[in-house]
Amino acid sequence: MPRPEAVNNYIKQVAAKLRAKQADVLRGQPELLDRLEHQSDSELVTRWAWTAFIVGAIATFVGCPLILAIFQRWCPMGLFNLLWMFVKLGMGCVVLMLAAALWLTFNAPSEV
Repeated sequence: MPRPEAVNNYIKQVAAKLRAKQADVLRGQPELLDRLEHQSDSELVTRWAWTAFIVGAIATFVGCPLILAIFQRWCPMGLFNLLWMFVKLGMGCVVLMLAAALWLTFNAPSEV
């Protein structure tokens, strides 16, 4: 099933922004800039989606609960419940990022 045209346009916009950001970071490294230039938009966005998922999962499913466990002694219960709610919202966003990364991976266009 091909991707809708609106999704392809959005992927191109996101890829252009990611490519510009990476090009700024990779100044002075011509071989990496050349590899970035030849990478397709779909591959670039998919790679960044997986990176965001992995980093976000570690931060929200491991880091945030540990930090809240430490601050639980000094936080009032109402504030702790509010912070825990924000951590749960972050966990939900990470699950959505996993779904996006899986969709981008398995719904990739066949560019052979």
